[in-house]
Amino acid sequence: MLINNRQTKYLIFILLILNVKLQSQIAPASPIIKKISADPLTNCDSIIWYRSTSPDADYYVIGIADISNPLDPIHLDSIGIVYAPDSIFVNCQSQSSSKIIGYSIVAYKKVTNGVLPSGFNTPDSTIFLKAQFDTCNLEVKLSWNKYNKWRNKIKHHYINIIKNNKIITIDTLDENVLNYVYNKINEKDTLIFFVTTINNEGLISNSNSVKICSNFKQRPEFISGDYVIKKDSKNFVIHFSIDPKSEIENFELYNSNNANNNYEKIKNIKTNEKEILIETEVKNPDNINYFKLIALNECNNNVKSSNPICNLSINLINYNLKNIITWNEIFQWMGEIDHYVLYRIVGDNEYIDSFNISNNTKEFIDDISNLADILSKLSNPIFCYQLKALQKNHPHNLNYSIFSDKKCITIFPEPQIPNAFIPGNPSGRNSTFRPIFNYMPDKYIISIYTRWGNLIWEGNDAWDGRVNGSIVSEGVYVYNLKVYHKGKMIKEYTGTVAVIR
Repeated sequence: MLINNRQTKYLIFILLILNVKLQSQIAPASPIIKKISADPLTNCDSIIWYRSTSPDADYYVIGIADISNPLDPIHLDSIGIVYAPDSIFVNCQSQSSSKIIGYSIVAYKKVTNGVLPSGFNTPDSTIFLKAQFDTCNLEVKLSWNKYNKWRNKIKHHYINIIKNNKIITIDTLDENVLNYVYNKINEKDTLIFFVTTINNEGLISNSNSVKICSNFKQRPEFISGDYVIKKDSKNFVIHFSIDPKSEIENFELYNSNNANNNYEKIKNIKTNEKEILIETEVKNPDNINYFKLIALNECNNNVKSSNPICNLSINLINYNLKNIITWNEIFQWMGEIDHYVLYRIVGDNEYIDSFNISNNTKEFIDDISNLADILSKLSNPIFCYQLKALQKNHPHNLNYSIFSDKKCITIFPEPQIPNAFIPGNPSGRNSTFRPIFNYMPDKYIISIYTRWGNLIWEGNDAWDGRVNGSIVSEGVYVYNLKVYHKGKMIKEYTGTVAVIR
């Protein structure tokens, strides 16, 4: 049968109508999600997608799924509708701050008998950030999941904090790094953490945000070891100053005879005082003792240690009428030593003096020869010394002083005794035998004996070498010298002296 042109045109028209009707019964193409990202300030999720490639899609339905367990079947719940051509939806009722959430978009078009939906793609997951706050070690441990559709397409993860309404990126991590430890938490801090993931196309997705409030006891910024005093033969008194802003109440006191190590805990202390005065006994009180105070947080972890502070100890030796005083260095005293003051107490506080000494010396020689007359009158010829170190430039304006223990030495008359003399020497030099004292005692007695032990002379003055008016024979004689102070014999010397004629 032949078909003319008019029939051909009519047939084509009918086919076009049938094709339109057929096309109207075909579901639209599934849209593809471009990205999902949370707002770190509001924790609202933004879902952005590429529009369906079917131009007759009328609207989109946003579906949400719990995909915390990837083995569970996916079940989408509808949470909203967006009419074409819009392609963004904001969900502020999400649970994405507590678990991983998945989103998928379904396109719909209206048909005569209802609507036709597109299929749905596997949901794009949110990035769920978890934070574990370790209050004992003052650190936050962060962990998160990858954006499931961006696997092997992720370029970087950025770690961000929001502090005082300012976003700060604190680190950049590689694709496969999914955890981070932040250890710069301060007392009374409020920090908001979130992770930003960027893919190779430059798209970004933010995780949920997590707020950390470090609402715990304020730790001390400093503990100052101020001074140590040796109270008696076994006990020391130690003073510490605590940062006034500190809220810590638990401390431990440590002791050592070595400035740098071998510290042992000797006392637990609980106090909210900002000046702590501690009296304690130590194992080796005769040595230089070092102390430090350690602050403990709620987990009994060491959060701050003081500088080591030691006692100031002096050594004292006598050489004739010179007393030599030396002392140890004050190890790691905060600030500097301004100067020393040395106190001298003579007798039963019958004479007191002090000397300012430069901060760069550890020795002082006290020449007491000018005190010879005073010494002869003292009932107790004892010299005692105590040293004070004065502090300056303490970083927290806590300048203190340290006193040493008191050291004493008795200064008795010490004689120099000649071993020969020339009785009757015309020049008068070396013509008598007598002791020469550093200062004159109350009394002394010299007894002269022959080599056979016979007493030939005794007196409390110089011996001129005569017995019964005649100079004794040349030779060696034995002497005995007894020195008295305030009626008591304090020393006795025996030796020989040669008589030369």
